[in-house]
Amino acid sequence: MLFRSLIDATVGAFVVLGALKIRKSRVEAYRLFKKAMLIDIFLGQIFIFYTSPVLALAGLVVKITILETLNYMISQEIYREAKSK
Repeated sequence: MLFRSLIDATVGAFVVLGALKIRKSRVEAYRLFKKAMLIDIFLGQIFIFYTSPVLALAGLVVKITILETLNYMISQEIYREAKSK
């Protein structure tokens, strides 16, 4: 239980850092959000699968969709920045 709380706090910290950085650099903010999702998927989902596999599978699908959306957003921002230079 303590490990899960530590993971949640780490994920939350990355999300807050990303939210604070979004005005300065969208790419960096999106990368922080991506790191938060990866930590949650690879470390946090373990505990959810242990307690409720069916709900965990649905959550994993949602998280992977968010992760792919972030990948797309990062690539679009990089393209936009390169185009404007």
